Amino acid sequence: MAVEHLALRVVFATNVVAGGSTGLTCLWAPKFAANQLFSGSMVPNLALSILGIFITSIAILSACGIYSPLPFASILLISVLVKVLFLVFFALPWLVRGRKGGMGGFPVPFTLLNVLGLVIMTPFIPWGYLFAL
Repeated sequence: MAVEHLALRVVFATNVVAGGSTGLTCLWAPKFAANQLFSGSMVPNLALSILGIFITSIAILSACGIYSPLPFASILLISVLVKVLFLVFFALPWLVRGRKGGMGGFPVPFTLLNVLGLVIMTPFIPWGYLFAL
């Protein structure tokens, strides 16, 4: 087994654990997720359920990536894109506006998970394979 494939498997496993626990928490304990993961910046509603479904789906597909890393590498690309979009369109505007935007508390745990996920995943994504370079 190539070292790159082992690293990808570890990244996929990390995605399963972090994404799976976050997604399932949003689905099975929405009040807890809204208060703890999102620091009160969300209310348990349809958007939180849809987020939970999406994150859990990525975690399930990441579990497939543990066994077959290259065919599922695009899942990591989607995961990175979602994290970047969250940081650009939610976290950064909140930090710039502060509480003036009418939102609740800043979702520190969820933001840290996204930043940590970017730091862990990005270097190991097989960019050349995905874009046939």
